[in-house]
Amino acid sequence: MCVDATQRGLAAVIQSLVRESKNAASLRADAVVVQQKQVDKAVKRIQAKAHERHQEVLRWLRESELLLQDVEELGSVEDFLRRTEAKMRSLAMELDHLHA
Repeated sequence: MCVDATQRGLAAVIQSLVRESKNAASLRADAVVVQQKQVDKAVKRIQAKAHERHQEVLRWLRESELLLQDVEELGSVEDFLRRTEAKMRSLAMELDHLHA
């Protein structure tokens, strides 16, 4: 009888350990799910920020291209003004010779 009681006691301890082990495994699984959700949220925040930055870079590139076009146009205008100034000097010299 003492052996039966000991065996029942051991069986109860083993069953208790199995239940605790299952509970611990369930808690670990729940923790993993919670951590995965946190990781997913963090990834979404990072992706949203990356998308914002990408849009900023695209806007900056468009603005840079427009500025470059403006600079090129100004260079053309500057060349035109220099040619016009040279022609005006030439005409002024011709006028001076005509009046002389």
